[in-house]
Amino acid sequence: VEPPKKEDELLKAKCDLAPQTVPADALALTFCADVQKSGFWFTVWAWTRDIRGITGWLIHYGALATWTEIEKILYETEYPIVDGSGTMRIWRAAFDTGGGKKETEMSMTEETYWWIIANFNRGVQLWGTKGASRPQATMFKKGEALLKTPSGKKLPDWFHLVLIDTDKLKTFLHYGLDQAIARDSNALYLHRDTDVLYAKHILAEEKRLDRKSKTAKWERIRAANHLLDASCGAVALAQPQWLGG
Repeated sequence: VEPPKKEDELLKAKCDLAPQTVPADALALTFCADVQKSGFWFTVWAWTRDIRGITGWLIHYGALATWTEIEKILYETEYPIVDGSGTMRIWRAAFDTGGGKKETEMSMTEETYWWIIANFNRGVQLWGTKGASRPQATMFKKGEALLKTPSGKKLPDWFHLVLIDTDKLKTFLHYGLDQAIARDSNALYLHRDTDVLYAKHILAEEKRLDRKSKTAKWERIRAANHLLDASCGAVALAQPQWLGG
C-alpha cells in the first residue's frame, strides 16, 4: 500500500486550464452528483482520447442545493472552449443514488429515481449509480431492473442502476491523478484554481491493508468525501466499457 498523499502533493495534478473552460481537444463532458439528504456535490470533467489512452480534466465542481440548479448545469450551461471555437455542453450525467432519508416523506434516493425517469429524454444521457456491496469483476456493471422504489411504488420496467465497484474506481482515479502529476499518459488533470477543499475530499479515504483478508481496501478517514464520489462517477462515465460505449 502506498503512503497517503498530502493536499499540496495532490494539487500538483493541476494544469494551466481556467475553471469552467474546456480544453481545445476535448470530445465530451461528463457530470456526476453525489446525492445528499439535502442537496448535492458535483463535478464536471472534460475528456479526449489519443493513441495512448484517455485524458480527463476537472473543469467544474461544487455544491448545489436544488434540482433546479442541477437542471441549469445539465440543460442550460455551455462551457467555452479555450481556443474560442465554440462551447460544449454535458454529454452524460450520473447520480450516486445513496442520498438517504430527508424530512419529507420521499427519500432523496427515491426522489432521484423519479427525477431521472422524468428527465430521461431531454438530451443528456442520465444514469443512476450505486456502490456495489461486494467486489466486482469490473469497475461497473448494469444492475438488475428496479421494479419498485424503497417505499414500494412501481418503477418503469426499463429503469436500472449501474453498480460501481468503488474500490477499483478510487484506485483508477488516484492512478490518473498520479499520471497528471507526472505529466504522463492516461492523466486526470485538475483545473488551475482547484482548491484545498477538493483535495481534502479526494484524500478523505486512504488505501489500507485489511489484516483479515490480506488485501488493500479504501477506508474513510474524514467525514466529507463527496467530491471523491462525484469525481469517481464522472470518470466512470467516460470509460469505453461504460454502458453504451
